[in-house]
Amino acid sequence: MVTGKSIGITVSGKRNIGDDGNDYVAGIALKTGSDCETTVTWNFPSGAKLVIPCVINVTEWGAGDSRSVAPLAFEIQSNGKPTFTPA
Repeated sequence: MVTGKSIGITVSGKRNIGDDGNDYVAGIALKTGSDCETTVTWNFPSGAKLVIPCVINVTEWGAGDSRSVAPLAFEIQSNGKPTFTPA
């Protein structure tokens, strides 16, 4: 019997200053507690949609050496019941 589930998503990429979503996630980097709570909406190519109340944990957001691309990596962990809307 399954009595509960948790959705975990790991994302890694590059820091792109000026991109709304990228800036939003980077802005969470030093926050703690309820300041890390948000909602992620995942739109599938089929037209289906998954809305996940979650906590975001930013794991990489600083720059390396001056010739490197700055990373942005984070984990999304569900925090409540997700809502799935079929296509």
